[in-house]
Amino acid sequence: MITPLADYIIEGSVESLSAGNRIVLGDGLAKLLGLGLNKTIWLTSGLQEKTPFRISGIFRSGNKALDDGIAYGLLSEVQLLTAQSGMITDIAVRLKDVNRSLQKAGEWKSISDDKILSWEEANSNFFAIFKLQDAIRYSMTAAILTVAGFGIYNILNVIINQKKREIAILRSIGYRPNEVLTIFLLQGLILGISGGLIGLLLGFLVCLRIESLPFTNPLFSAGAGNMVISFAPAIYMQAFIQSMAATLIASWIPARSAGKLSPIEIIRGE
Repeated sequence: MITPLADYIIEGSVESLSAGNRIVLGDGLAKLLGLGLNKTIWLTSGLQEKTPFRISGIFRSGNKALDDGIAYGLLSEVQLLTAQSGMITDIAVRLKDVNRSLQKAGEWKSISDDKILSWEEANSNFFAIFKLQDAIRYSMTAAILTVAGFGIYNILNVIINQKKREIAILRSIGYRPNEVLTIFLLQGLILGISGGLIGLLLGFLVCLRIESLPFTNPLFSAGAGNMVISFAPAIYMQAFIQSMAATLIASWIPARSAGKLSPIEIIRGE
């Protein structure tokens, strides 16, 4: 069974459809029509006379689009109502592995003239929203890392300008340019690591708070729930690695310039 309708029944039963001229409504649709269990509803497709159906069940799936607009009846009765005897407009197939839906759809298209869609193709507009969401998220991440990188760059530049005398002393006692570069590069990395760890902790605490807040989605009719937040370690690790990469790039430029300074240039500048 594609949809376990019996699991979503809140009043009546699915089995009662077999009595004939029975219908099962979504709870949202029942409320919109002002009808309840065992009430009679008259249906017509415009091709046949109005036919009375008794509401023998009410379901709630949690999907507002389904609960507000779907009704179930016996196939033979629906075919008679729509003057499409022996015809089926849609067939849904459940796969054990949903990731093979595109492959299976392609195979079936090659042997059938019917319109066949994978679940990804049937919900392409829905997936487009996620792609847009990902693009916005990546753009925001890049902007935040850029701002943080410029912050570290400016801090190191200020420190280097303040420590020119010390740099001159280090160079005069035998420190090589690479050793001076390493000193300031490590200083930048310390700033990045401490900032990254504090950011991870604050982000974790904010996510905990968001997860506890009540959340109502207009697409779902199951009432208020909670925002679903992923706390997968891979997400935090990825964020930390990205921050370290930005820190390394931002620290390298001023640290390299500090390593190139010579005692003579520093004295002349003083």
